[in-house]
This record gives sequence, structure tokens and C-alpha cells, in this order.
Amino acid sequence: MKALIALCFVLTITCSSAQELDSISSKYTGVYTLVDQPAIFPGGHKAFFKFLRSEMKYPESALEDEVEGRVFVQFIVEENGELTNLQVVKGIGAGCDEEAMRALAKSSPWNAGQIDGKPVRQIMIQNILFGLDNAKKDN
Repeated sequence: MKALIALCFVLTITCSSAQELDSISSKYTGVYTLVDQPAIFPGGHKAFFKFLRSEMKYPESALEDEVEGRVFVQFIVEENGELTNLQVVKGIGAGCDEEAMRALAKSSPWNAGQIDGKPVRQIMIQNILFGLDNAKKDN
């Protein structure tokens, strides 16, 4: 069964304190959280939304158990636009976490974040909404 997913596209960096920023920079040397020009999917937010909508499938177990909510995936956009170090920082289970990571891993290279006009490695967090209303309509 193939179902399209309602997605909420909001690229955010969720660092709330200097201590949290320090822990990120010590874990990932040379990775920025704040940049002059943030990394973005080629074509912008609408293109990324379209990509995710076409790529993702609502997991069967999540449909059966009526699991819905947001999965937060952290990743690094490398200088060449490749996404690396993908990891779920807050998930909802039932296969949704794995599906969000699988889809993001298939993403084409992004436009890297920039500082002073030069590409840099940027850490980001993307939230992806799994909603049953739209998934059931798509079946």
C-alpha cells in the first residue's frame, strides 16, 4: 500500500543555549549552526516539499496502529551539498523514523550554507509530519 504523507517543511536550527551550541561544535569540528546564507534544497522549500511527497510512503505499521506526529532528523549539509550524519533526534516510531531518514538520504545535493560567500558545513534539523488524514485520502 502506497500512501503519500502530509509534510510540514520547516528548516530550523534548534539550539537554545550557548552550552548546546558548544556541544555541537565540539562534536562536529568545522560545522556551523548559524550562517550568512542557510543551506537549502535546490529549487527551495516547494521543491523539497514536492520531493518528500513523491518519495515517502506512510509505513504500514504506522497506518495500522494510527501513529502520527513529527519526526525530527538532524543532518549535516556538507560543502558539496551532500547530506551526512543523518540521525533521528526525536521520533514517533512505527517505521516513521526510518522512513523519514530513508527519504532524506535519497535527497539530491543541497545548496550548501555560506559564510562570506564561501560554502561551509552546516548542521540542520528537519521536521517531517506524518498525518493520518492525508495518508488515508491517498489510499
